[in-house]
Amino acid sequence: MKKWTQASSVLSLLLIWYLVYLIIDHPILMPSILETTKSLFGLLVEKEALLSITTTFLRLMVSVGFSFLLSLILSFLSYKYKLVETFMNPYMVLFKTVPLVSVILILYVLVHFRVAPYIITMLMIVPIFYQVFLSGLKGIDQTYIDIYLLEDNKTNTSIKYLYYPLIKPYIIIGLLQAVGLGIKVLVMAEFITQSRSGIGRLIYDAKINLDYATIYAITILLIVVAYLIERLIKRYEKHETKSV
Repeated sequence: MKKWTQASSVLSLLLIWYLVYLIIDHPILMPSILETTKSLFGLLVEKEALLSITTTFLRLMVSVGFSFLLSLILSFLSYKYKLVETFMNPYMVLFKTVPLVSVILILYVLVHFRVAPYIITMLMIVPIFYQVFLSGLKGIDQTYIDIYLLEDNKTNTSIKYLYYPLIKPYIIIGLLQAVGLGIKVLVMAEFITQSRSGIGRLIYDAKINLDYATIYAITILLIVVAYLIERLIKRYEKHETKSV
């Protein structure tokens, strides 16, 4: 039933697309489904386009990886020491409330354009990881901690056998949120900073050439990839749940 519902949702989107295409009746501004599909396959076989796509997802992996580790350390320190949490709160509020465009433009001026997309993406997803991890740590029943400390008082084993299993659901939630937001932020950063390579650069070049079919194709590609990453994370979550 769920698969049929998802399929009908996709079909309804395609129908809306087709109706808008007929209403606008301008192939440049609103490309057809067929033209967009051709552009999508063209991206997947063109060497330069594949290199740009690969570059963006490598940047995403690096940004998410560093953000994950940094947030894990900061959230654990905040959980252990109230002063650290108090110190970190203004920074997290600042990163969550400052407009993305402002962050991109400021960092574009302050740092090299090659480094800017990484830092911009990290600044946007670190607060997500931090808040989720800290909530997970605070949600641990103190009884579990007391019992474990009676058996083993080593920090490294407590992280592996106590804290990690209990906050694993929060880690999954953090990854799901961070990957989706990370893709949006990174592509926008590449677009505004006009990176020499990346999906944002492909969109920028397509905009200059009025190639809106390519823009639609890239958008579809990003949606599909984000969906597949989400499915992989959820499948891993189910596998881990069964193995417990």
